[in-house]
Amino acid sequence: MIQSGEISPKIACNFWRTRLRTTRTASIAKVSIVIPSYKFTPLYAKLSRKAKELHALGMDTKAISGALKICQRTVRRALKYKEQSHH
Repeated sequence: MIQSGEISPKIACNFWRTRLRTTRTASIAKVSIVIPSYKFTPLYAKLSRKAKELHALGMDTKAISGALKICQRTVRRALKYKEQSHH
């Protein structure tokens, strides 16, 4: 039986645990977030014109990839890429 002025072991245990927990508070703050709107252009699209020029001069994909320092897959994509007109 617990006498007045004593703390039960169960209450003492809960008190001990709560003292170790960090205090978390919620607040409302006005925040403005700027999300930049930019268009990502793939590398093959950027190099498409140059790759097509070198291909027209008779260079194969391996030679073009060496000249532009890119992989052959990117060269093949660049050669297939068709520029879109922006109206």
